[in-house]
Amino acid sequence: MKKLLLQIFKELDGEIELMNSERLKADLPALPHFEIKLLGQLGLFADDSLPNDIILSATRDFDALLKGDWSIIAALKNILQRHGLVYDELSSEIWMPPDTQYKPVYQSDYIKCESPKAIYTLVSKAIKAPEKNRSLIVDALTVYGEELLTLISKHGGKPEHII
Repeated sequence: MKKLLLQIFKELDGEIELMNSERLKADLPALPHFEIKLLGQLGLFADDSLPNDIILSATRDFDALLKGDWSIIAALKNILQRHGLVYDELSSEIWMPPDTQYKPVYQSDYIKCESPKAIYTLVSKAIKAPEKNRSLIVDALTVYGEELLTLISKHGGKPEHII
């Protein structure tokens, strides 16, 4: 999935370059930098530090916070569709802990993409949908242990409902 994400971002780079070329011809300013914050399962797929023994469910949803021009968002949605993915319009409703730390996934002249460190996505899933994500959280506890339990409790979750 990470390879697919990088391919999507490279394609989007190409689209932005074309749009900026057209804007230049029309004496318009270049489009501002586009920012993507991957969320949910997608954020876990993008995190290379997540051990392979944590099993992730496949997803077609592209959960992300997008910040930039509407034309770039439209181009991204078209690219996602070509790859069998769909931008989740409700992405802004995904809760993440206020102290979430993000790390870079992709950076170019036009795009900056980040994803949360996996442990913060796991905290979000444990608090907002504990039953649905129970097996994922149990698997993650073998890797993150007490740190994950502490963060879940710190943000109002109930670890005892998971373990």
